[in-house]
Amino acid sequence: MNLIYTTDYQSNKYAPGSMHETNENGLFEILGKVGGEAGGITYAIRFVNTGTIRSVLVSNISKGTIKDPNARTVFGQGYIGFGPYKTKKGSKMTREHTLWFCMLRRCYSGYDTNEIGEVEVCERWKCFQNFCEDITQIPGYDKWLAGESYSLDKDKVGNSQLYSANTCVFISASENSSIGSAKTPVRHCISPSGVI
Repeated sequence: MNLIYTTDYQSNKYAPGSMHETNENGLFEILGKVGGEAGGITYAIRFVNTGTIRSVLVSNISKGTIKDPNARTVFGQGYIGFGPYKTKKGSKMTREHTLWFCMLRRCYSGYDTNEIGEVEVCERWKCFQNFCEDITQIPGYDKWLAGESYSLDKDKVGNSQLYSANTCVFISASENSSIGSAKTPVRHCISPSGVI
């Protein structure tokens, strides 16, 4: 992100090069002053961990509430990124965010212990903005968007180990159930009396 800012100003607390801490996204450096008094004093900053540059209000600096959209805060893998797609509509999570979050949870949280470490999300889809952009082109998206009981599936056309634009489709709940049943290995049990 290119910002126009100046380093020609006086400030004991927010001088260019000074380091500050956020509540959740680590250290950042003040690069310079962006703008004036009308909407509040604004500074250009750069996050140390990701190199993300953005402008922020001084009031948010003092509170520590600045967010880094490129920080991998979702299970240590996912990040929101810069773009038009929102995670919330009002106070409610968007369907896209819920779908993305659940996909990452399945792969990286231990939530589904049968798959942890076995299933991955492609690097592009670890960014929420990219995920939202790509899923509109995936077969079955229109039915999922319309609220039908469709889910994102990696098994029907993919290799069952990767969530990506090339390996996923949206399928109905019944189709998903039949694919899941086909993957479940047959187990034989023997009772104490020897009956299989």
